[in-house]
Amino acid sequence: MSENNDNIPLDEMMRNLKKVAHQKQSRKVEGGELVVRADGSEAIKVKSKKRRSVQPKKEIEKKNAKRKVMLIAGVIGLVILSFIAFSVLLGYFNGNRFKSKLSETIANVSGADVELGKVDVNPASAKLSKIDLKWSDPDSLLKSLVLDRVNAHYGVLAFLGGGWHGSAVSIEKAELNVEMGKSNPKLSSKSERPVDFEFGLYQCLALDVDFGKGSLWDFKNGSVAYRVSDELDDQLSIDDGELTIPTFGEFSVKNGLVSFDSDSAQVFLTIESSEHAGIISVDGSVGYTEGSQIELKTQLQNYSLREWIDPRARRFFNGEITSGEGTLKMKLGDMDSFDITTEVSTKEVGISDFEFINTLAQLLVEDDYYANPKFTDQSKMAVSRTQSKIEFSGIDLIQNEHMRIKGDVAIDESNLISGSIRVGLPVVLVSGKRGEVLKSVFSDDDGEYIWAEVNLGGEASQPSDDLDEQFKAAAIKIGGQVPLFEQKFEEFSR
Repeated sequence: MSENNDNIPLDEMMRNLKKVAHQKQSRKVEGGELVVRADGSEAIKVKSKKRRSVQPKKEIEKKNAKRKVMLIAGVIGLVILSFIAFSVLLGYFNGNRFKSKLSETIANVSGADVELGKVDVNPASAKLSKIDLKWSDPDSLLKSLVLDRVNAHYGVLAFLGGGWHGSAVSIEKAELNVEMGKSNPKLSSKSERPVDFEFGLYQCLALDVDFGKGSLWDFKNGSVAYRVSDELDDQLSIDDGELTIPTFGEFSVKNGLVSFDSDSAQVFLTIESSEHAGIISVDGSVGYTEGSQIELKTQLQNYSLREWIDPRARRFFNGEITSGEGTLKMKLGDMDSFDITTEVSTKEVGISDFEFINTLAQLLVEDDYYANPKFTDQSKMAVSRTQSKIEFSGIDLIQNEHMRIKGDVAIDESNLISGSIRVGLPVVLVSGKRGEVLKSVFSDDDGEYIWAEVNLGGEASQPSDDLDEQFKAAAIKIGGQVPLFEQKFEEFSR
């Protein structure tokens, strides 16, 4: 600004300022807006316009987001509806109406009168505190069955579908009462099932069976599983238990399998004696009604010979049955009707209390073996036993270099002993005076043994045989006179 600005009048100064301000103001021109820069130059300012275009990607994203929101809302709604349905179903299954239908279904299937305890149903399983079944039909083999703490496993899908199939039922304890009838047992079952359930496996941890009033049979603490099959007969498998058999004693069950048809049951059972060593396996059929036939194949392993034979014969034979095979037959309900035959193989058997054993022990006094002979080589015999009679046939007892015994022995209903045996002694025993007497009685020489035929008799409490008489006769014959046998016997024993 020049120095004479101070001399410019105020009015003129104001006009100059307005003029400059007016010049600096922008004005619109073609193509934009004319503006004056700070240095006084002018320029046209072009105002950009906001572009608007269609973008498909963003539109799809908006639609997808909307669908997700709807899906989430649907899922939430479904969960809420499912929860409501579950609540309704649980309420129904835990109510009296369902309990009544369940009771009716069990009654229709079993033909029994049914009482149910508390029912507790959840989506995966159901629990019943107790099921009590009673059969009133006099022809029914089953009389009562009480199941405690029953747990049925069926899964959520079966729960929702309303049909409980292919799963398992576990039972903590059961008490079964059975009784043979006069005719084939009948179950008055019905086809109607208000509750659709069909389980393939029923397991019980502790089953007790009562075989009826006056029965000496007993089964308790059995671990069993009952399998239902559409193609085969229903089967009951036994994994454990305590079994009492009249006449034979107490046993623990190692395993077993029972299948049922209309008039009999097929039984396979392996039991081990609780009172001594030994295992028995039985396989065969058992009837249901009084007087029906029981026919079982038997196998014995390491079983006490003393416990298998009749008590009247135990004083004569003792040892262990290494293996045995045979049959057991009887009429159901009549223990006195049993008929048992067993082919026995043994490597440990002893005989005692026969009179011929005492005779040989006196004659062969220098060898302690003959006072209490045992046979540890492979021996065999057949044992047949009924209520009134026991027979030992095909006896072949071997102790190399000492003795061999063959023959048959029987004790009848009057306790009388009968039979004959052949006693074999080693050929090397025939020497000196004693050998002369032995050879006279043991006259059959096969090159390894000399044999004598001995006839048995007397009562089981006081057995007798004719071996001593044969020795008396031989001594008289050799001596040429009739001396007392006891005196000669002492001479031949020196």
